[in-house]
Amino acid sequence: MSFEVIASRETAREVQALRVRIALGVKMLTNAGYAMIGSTFFKAVVDQRPVPATSYLWAAAGLAALGFALFFAPQGGAPHD
Repeated sequence: MSFEVIASRETAREVQALRVRIALGVKMLTNAGYAMIGSTFFKAVVDQRPVPATSYLWAAAGLAALGFALFFAPQGGAPHD
């Protein structure tokens, strides 16, 4: 085997590992975004009380997390997708 083949395999492994890490980060951002949005309104709905202003800030942070997840999603996809 030539050094080019070995180097290209190592590069392919590094790229695949990076894609896996990005995909995991996207999943974590997605879960965090949904959790922030859902948890902000859950307590107010269950207790039948008005939604506090801080809940809207948490919901905005959740939407921002979902936006980042959408931004990074293509880089975390498989090469054949």
